[in-house]
Amino acid sequence: MTDDDRSDRVLMWQTYVQTAENTSTRREAINRYMVPVHLAMMASHFVLPLNELPHIVIGIVGMAVSYLWIALLDAHRKINDAKYDIIIALEEDLPCRPFDMESKSTGIDTGLRKYPPLTQLQNRAAWTVFVVHLLVIVTYALAWTLA
Repeated sequence: MTDDDRSDRVLMWQTYVQTAENTSTRREAINRYMVPVHLAMMASHFVLPLNELPHIVIGIVGMAVSYLWIALLDAHRKINDAKYDIIIALEEDLPCRPFDMESKSTGIDTGLRKYPPLTQLQNRAAWTVFVVHLLVIVTYALAWTLA
């Protein structure tokens, strides 16, 4: 590989690292937006009287927003997975392979992770909120029909 080819490869590597970082930043922004939205919806249940229909509507909206959150997290995970595959492929001809070394030291490439992936934790949080909204719907629907 010539020096010009290696220089081009380094530039492509840097570009992909930056775009992967940007994708992660967007995912963090989604989480920073979704958490307060769901907290506000949950807090509204304490303000409304028990037998009000809006509880069910808020629960349905909360489930829809939770599903959107889950879909966005999944899309960003897939995008970053593809980007990191390309980054590791670009590193093959470089003198140093930091992402490949990181994946080996953390056990990611062997399936023996030393820590849970952040995306998995974020998905669990989104699914938990989805289930809470579902429970709110069921609880208030029962309370409404029994009242």
